[in-house]
Amino acid sequence: MSGFAPDAGDPAAKAILIFRQSLDPDSSYADAAIHADGHITLQFRRTAGGQTEDRNSPRHGATRLHIVRRGDQFSLYAGPEVTHMEPDPSPVIIVLHDPVYVGIGVCAHNADHLETATFSNVKLERKPNPASAPLAPWRDQLRPSATGFPICPPLPNFSRVCLA
Repeated sequence: MSGFAPDAGDPAAKAILIFRQSLDPDSSYADAAIHADGHITLQFRRTAGGQTEDRNSPRHGATRLHIVRRGDQFSLYAGPEVTHMEPDPSPVIIVLHDPVYVGIGVCAHNADHLETATFSNVKLERKPNPASAPLAPWRDQLRPSATGFPICPPLPNFSRVCLA
């Protein structure tokens, strides 16, 4: 991700890589976020309707971000380059049942401001599972939403979202 425009409206504005249980506004989720002021967080809601929590990363200003799911454990990796990605010391446990929604997002953190972030080299990776059916290319599965932005259907068995 190349980051935010210099006139970012709020230092808490963020670009995220996310795993969600559903598209409900109060869904349980885990995301990795790069904020406009450069701080990195692993944000999560353990249960539907629960409180959003976060863990700050010691890596400030990273431009490369991964969120990795291993079963119910989510880990944040951040760094200046793909070859220098380091895991955060504190993974979190969030129970999400397959299939889940996986995606990217931008939040201005201010209803009166429009924010822009640039994503590049976004990859979805999953561990091979011979029991699961092969997926069609993700671009073929996109469908329009009420806001005009595409929505990807829930995806089973995904283990990593990478911004590299």
